Amino acid sequence: MKTGSRVRVVAVILATLSGSVLGLGQTESQWEAIVGSKGDLNINFPSNSIIINEDNEYQIHAYLDGASLQVSKREVGNPKEYVKRINFPGSKNKSTLFEFNGFQVLQLIYEFEKYYSTNLYIGSSKNYYEISAFAKTSDNKTLVTFLSSIKLSGKTLFADLNSSLKVTTSPRILEKLQSNPIVKAALAKKCTGNIKYRYQPPSPDDKTSPASDQNPPAVNEYSRRLIILRKVKAFNSRGSFTGKTVRLRVLLQADGCVGEMVVVSGGKSDETMAAIRAASQIKFLPAEINGRPVDSVRTVEYAF
Repeated sequence: MKTGSRVRVVAVILATLSGSVLGLGQTESQWEAIVGSKGDLNINFPSNSIIINEDNEYQIHAYLDGASLQVSKREVGNPKEYVKRINFPGSKNKSTLFEFNGFQVLQLIYEFEKYYSTNLYIGSSKNYYEISAFAKTSDNKTLVTFLSSIKLSGKTLFADLNSSLKVTTSPRILEKLQSNPIVKAALAKKCTGNIKYRYQPPSPDDKTSPASDQNPPAVNEYSRRLIILRKVKAFNSRGSFTGKTVRLRVLLQADGCVGEMVVVSGGKSDETMAAIRAASQIKFLPAEINGRPVDSVRTVEYAF
């Protein structure tokens, strides 16, 4: 699809706010400009964001007025080609791959009755970024303000979204941001106790395990979504490539510790035990509903 068509897709979805974003009920000090060290990315974020600077991966998470916003940067080989290879089965009708101002961009849009998200996977010749915005509806003012601020090498990605928000503070460099105290505390947290795990129950309707995907809260019910801070790699005892993949359903508890795991695939093997040991070391900030931490379940995958 041509770039012009891509702009129209977003403009139609968010047309109700394309003229102005005045009346947000937010002061200028609530938003700040974030730029990549090479100047290739420029984006505005609410100033009370959660910042993660860990192992050469940079993330910013923000939650404001019912919207969940995220940008991350990590190292990948050949970022432009990496974006071209990204594939989400079943999402072809809502995905658009296009070139923009020297970048390769993949945009995915999900829109349901009570849930909307737009996800961007962006590759330049040197850098790779992921940007996402979630809200109850596509015309959420915070979501629109966020999307309209995205610039790639100085050119506005969504030119049809004209935000009137002015950010007067000096831009902060993404790679120089420091992790918040709550992030540092979560990374340093020590959890005790034996690793609890069991194998996939015979019936998908089994609800006896805490690590169950049965009836999870809707995305827009969270005041803060689950944030994975660190996921260590898993290695088998032979240290060799086997082509085996292990999938685990992991309970990530409200207290910040990993709970019970269910082995979804991988069977009883050396690789499965290595995956369980790695999953037990996941560091995270628990999801919150109305500001209170809650348990949540995440399926994780390890390739050997």
